[in-house]
Amino acid sequence: MNYCTSCGAGVDGAARFCGNCGAAIGAAQPAASLATPGEVEGVTSSSQPYSGVPAEPGAGTQASDIATVVRANPDSAIRAAVALALVIVALVKPWEVTSLGFWGETAGDAAGSNGWSLVILLLVGAAAAVGFFAKNVEGSGLPVPPRVIQVVLVLPFLLTALVMLVRMVGDESLPGVSVAIGLVAAVLAIQVGAQDHEAEGWHTATMVLLGVGVALSLWGMAPMFDLNGIFLFLLVVGIGWIPLLAFWFINGLRQRQPAEWAALVVFGGGLLVVMFTLTGGLTSPADVGLMLFMVAAAAATAPGVAELMALSSDPAERWLQWVAGIMVLWIVAGAVTGLLGLLGAISVSDLGVSPTSFIWVTIWGTASAIAAGVARKLLVEDPARGRKIAAGFAVASMVLWVVSLAAADVELADPATLLTGLAVPAVVLLMLTLPRSVNQRFGSLVQSSGGPTVD
Repeated sequence: MNYCTSCGAGVDGAARFCGNCGAAIGAAQPAASLATPGEVEGVTSSSQPYSGVPAEPGAGTQASDIATVVRANPDSAIRAAVALALVIVALVKPWEVTSLGFWGETAGDAAGSNGWSLVILLLVGAAAAVGFFAKNVEGSGLPVPPRVIQVVLVLPFLLTALVMLVRMVGDESLPGVSVAIGLVAAVLAIQVGAQDHEAEGWHTATMVLLGVGVALSLWGMAPMFDLNGIFLFLLVVGIGWIPLLAFWFINGLRQRQPAEWAALVVFGGGLLVVMFTLTGGLTSPADVGLMLFMVAAAAATAPGVAELMALSSDPAERWLQWVAGIMVLWIVAGAVTGLLGLLGAISVSDLGVSPTSFIWVTIWGTASAIAAGVARKLLVEDPARGRKIAAGFAVASMVLWVVSLAAADVELADPATLLTGLAVPAVVLLMLTLPRSVNQRFGSLVQSSGGPTVD
């Protein structure tokens, strides 16, 4: 007995056509017909009937659809997630640290102020969501594009924050840290879904924010210059280095240097972490200046801004460019810490107090600045060797900071010592050990257990 090559049914040897499916016996069949009946049945049963209406992009709402959107737009997903997280933090932080409400002095006005702050923060979160689901918004038939909707949603918060800061200058208000954290969230929310052609605008906005921040910082320091002697010197050393650092950021951004850009982002991130720990408010224009440095750092991370810098096309070299810039923060902060320790030792000696702790801070800060300078020089000249030395110094610096925090009878939580002992070393260590491209080029410094890595 012969068998039909189309359906596999048995046929009589003299038959010219299959009695089961009607196919011609011995005729050439398409490749798909060579499948077994079970395979054909499996394909048919797993397919869905065609409804006659083509599927529209972004029309699905299942979890798998959202996961697909996240994988297709990781940058927007990260920005939206961070913006929403900051909105949540801002909601639980104080909005205004005074007995007066934003609208007036009565309890009802204060309640209205709290309700308004809640609404405008939620609108910031909505702006991030609109940017992430921009395709769905475009397909909803609204007369304005998603970018315009994002700006409109964020505008109430920006205007309210501006009014509060102006009132603070007039001694009428004391804004809480919720305002500062919310501003960073607003900047990131507007960036969700932004295109690379907007990078020039963000680049300019970053420099403008830094410039205004420098002006406010210097203005806030002006009343303190009526001090004299060592106290004035302590002020200039302890606070004055921050505006000078901002000028370095501005010049680097203007010349499109990757080192200064990377240092600004890390500096702003450190300021944001400090904001998380504060329970009070912004008490002076100098505080507002620092807040604007933080907002400028968020603006510098906008899509396309990094590509405006003179970054190497090689991933490993790009990471090292960033580390070299960040290590400048390490050098500056270490030098400032050492000088502040020396001035503190002199001042307490005049009061008859033992300067032992301050002498330790002097030695630690100065040694950190020298070690960071040597490590940076080696990293630039010989990346393979300098990387190991820089990573070793980073670990040693963090260990010494923890030991000093427990043993030394001095304050080690100011911006300079935090940058010297913890923030910058931790970032440097991560950048030198985590990226896959750096490990492939120069060898791994640690044994990997298959955890997450970055390029």
